[in-house]
Amino acid sequence: MPKKSGSDYEDLSLDELDQVIIDLSNERAVLRERQLAVTAVYDAKAAAAKLDRVAATLSDAEKAALLQQIRVDAAASAEAVGTPRKV
Repeated sequence: MPKKSGSDYEDLSLDELDQVIIDLSNERAVLRERQLAVTAVYDAKAAAAKLDRVAATLSDAEKAALLQQIRVDAAASAEAVGTPRKV
């Protein structure tokens, strides 16, 4: 249905107005899904950029210690959910 201005709605029947409301609700749902998808990508990129900034300030020893802690945490997490360890 073509977009109408507020005054154009006055000429519509109740059934037509119902359909306009349904169409607008559907459009809003589609836009919301798109917004959620874009937000998820944005959040992931922002987190990666922040991680890059923080990592740039770490010494090699700090990076090695952080990597070791990540490995320990990942192993503990895998064991908690029953994921078999890779040998």
